[in-house]
Amino acid sequence: MLLFYGYLNNLFVSFPNVQFSKAELGRTFAGKAYDSFNGERNIVSRDTYNSLWLSCSTFSDFKSMVLPQGKGIVQGILSRNYFNSRYILKINNPTDITFIDSRCDPFFEENFEANRLGLFYKNGWYNYAHEGTQFWEVYEDENSLGQSVHIGSYRSGDVSTISWLISPKLDLSSLKNPQVASRTSVSFPDESILEALVSSDWNGQIEGLETATWNSLSAVIASKHDESRIFIDSGNLSLNFYGRELFFAFKYTGSGKTSQDGTYELDDFHIFDK
Repeated sequence: MLLFYGYLNNLFVSFPNVQFSKAELGRTFAGKAYDSFNGERNIVSRDTYNSLWLSCSTFSDFKSMVLPQGKGIVQGILSRNYFNSRYILKINNPTDITFIDSRCDPFFEENFEANRLGLFYKNGWYNYAHEGTQFWEVYEDENSLGQSVHIGSYRSGDVSTISWLISPKLDLSSLKNPQVASRTSVSFPDESILEALVSSDWNGQIEGLETATWNSLSAVIASKHDESRIFIDSGNLSLNFYGRELFFAFKYTGSGKTSQDGTYELDDFHIFDK
């Protein structure tokens, strides 16, 4: 699946090995009460974990059909939505989707598609401003992979900024060879940094955050040396040496000079068995 679409528009394309995201299962093409003019449903590549919105008219005769649950090929017209805020894939018929294989879902994933824009809140997750006033927020623009989250201290006025985004506690005991991966990008970071961390001994209480052992994951994370707002894969990182019950964290640290601190973006956090 394409990661960046540049200025492509009204181009017929075909995407292999895709499926609808978990959040879309059980929904119709465009028959929900909140669908206005078009229904938009998120599709995900199982090769790259990139995502794109599939669009179907609410005036179509198949709008109330339930979305297929397998995986396979989707073809349609790559275009822009009504507000010209993101790319969509338009289909005219359910036969534009050919799903003949079973779904292949990761053990755990968070792509932030089911969350409202603004302050990120989800049961089990910790969005914590350890120092300063900045929290992780859900956003969407033409560079993001659907919805993503971002954090930054630029012009915040904070003397110090440390912001954590921590996953729920995950029991990986059923996995033979657990791996973790994600994507990050950066916007004018200057001296701010982002770390990917894992802990097996945190008790889940904010008061114990600093006394817990947080090990650094050898993830590839976007930095000031990378092109702005280009998402970079972390690589698949083995979790065999960290224990089986783990918390994962993304820790943002500003430089203390907020005129020089930019923004980090995060998307497609997932754990799978390899």
